[in-house]
Amino acid sequence: MLDFKKQNTLDRIRSKEEKEINNILKIFARFNSKEEHDELVQGIYQEKVLKQRIEELKYYRKLGLKTLEDLENFLAEKRKKDEAYQRRAKQNDALVYDTKVALM
Repeated sequence: MLDFKKQNTLDRIRSKEEKEINNILKIFARFNSKEEHDELVQGIYQEKVLKQRIEELKYYRKLGLKTLEDLENFLAEKRKKDEAYQRRAKQNDALVYDTKVALM
């Protein structure tokens, strides 16, 4: 933990969540070996990822999606709606810009 150059290179590789967890758990590093500490950090990070995935699946279940096929169809429809919304927003922005130019 005291080799700052090595820690900085490892921090560049880690995700934001892993960095946060590692910073929180630094105080416990002195009680474990480096391998044990890294294993602890990875275990807690994996727990966080799994909890997020469980919450995501609960949300989909709440929407009435029960199979992966239903989920894929839902995500495809959502993607299409988002793209259509983005196109409409771009067109509206272009129209607003055109009217500003016309008013000048």
